[in-house]
Amino acid sequence: MRSFVLLLIVFYAGLEFGNAQTEPHKTDKTIFYEISGNGLRKPSYLFGTMHLITQLYVDSLPMVMDSYRKCTQVAGEMILDSSASIKMIPATMLKGKTLKDVLPADLYASTNAWLKELSGYDLSLFNALNPMTINVTLLQLIQAKYYPLPAGGVIMDSYFQQEAKKENKELIGLESVQDQIDALFNQFSVERQTELLRDFVRNKDKSISDLSNMSRFYRTHQLDQLEKLMYDETYSKDEIETLLYKRNEKWVKELQTIMMQGPTFIAVGALHLAGDRGLVNLLRQQGYTVTPYYLN
Repeated sequence: MRSFVLLLIVFYAGLEFGNAQTEPHKTDKTIFYEISGNGLRKPSYLFGTMHLITQLYVDSLPMVMDSYRKCTQVAGEMILDSSASIKMIPATMLKGKTLKDVLPADLYASTNAWLKELSGYDLSLFNALNPMTINVTLLQLIQAKYYPLPAGGVIMDSYFQQEAKKENKELIGLESVQDQIDALFNQFSVERQTELLRDFVRNKDKSISDLSNMSRFYRTHQLDQLEKLMYDETYSKDEIETLLYKRNEKWVKELQTIMMQGPTFIAVGALHLAGDRGLVNLLRQQGYTVTPYYLN
C-alpha cells in the first residue's frame, strides 16, 4: 500500500489533470532553464518532469545532467519517501462509507468493468478508497497496460531525489505532504470526486489516447500543446487555482530563499513551468534572468 500511495503522489501531482480557460501565452519550446541574476552568486536550474517517463530519458540529455552536477541542492515538489506515503494514506480513504455507498450503481458497474479489463481485479477490493484515488489508479493501470515503463526505470522526480541522497546534496521539498493533500483531495467533496470519475470513465478512449499525446508533447517539448491537452472543461477555475496557480506562487517565494543558499536543481512537473502564471514567468517577474536551453 505504501508504494502505491507514493506512486499516486508522484503521478498525480505532476500531471495536474485539470482543465480551465486560460489566457494565451507564448511558452518557450523547452523543459529546461537556467536561473541567474537578482543577487544569485551562482545560477540555478529549472527542469520540467513528466511522470510517464523515466530517468532513461533524462540520461539522454547531457546538458541537464551536467547542470545537475553543478548544484549543491535539489528541490522537488515534495520529498518523496516512505513517511510521505504513510501520511498520504488517510487522504485516499473514504470516511464512514464505502465506494459502493457513494458511487451511483451505473458508475460503479462501468468503473468495475474497466478496472477488470485493465487489471483483472474487482472494484470491491478497493472499496475503502475514495473516487479520486480510483481515478488515479485507473490512470496508472492505463499506463501499465498501454505505455509500460522500461524495466529498471525510475520515475524522474524520484530519480533526482535518489541521486541527491547518494551524493549528499541538500534535498528540499517546496511543499509539505499536507499541502498536497489539501490540493489533491481536500478541496474536492466526494460528490465532486464522483463527477470527475464519471467523466474519466465515460471517455475511456480519450483517457487512453491523452496519455500517449502527453508523452509525445513532452518529448518534443511542446508545453503549449500540453497545456491545451490538459485544460479544457473538467476542473473549475477555482479548482485550478488551488491545484496549480497558488502552488506556483508559493513555490516561487520558497525558491527565492532556497536559491540564495546555493545553486539549486529544481525538478517539478512540466506544466508548472508554462503560462502566464507558470514558474518561468513568475521568476522573471521577480527580477531573475530565466534563460531557456533548447535540448533538441
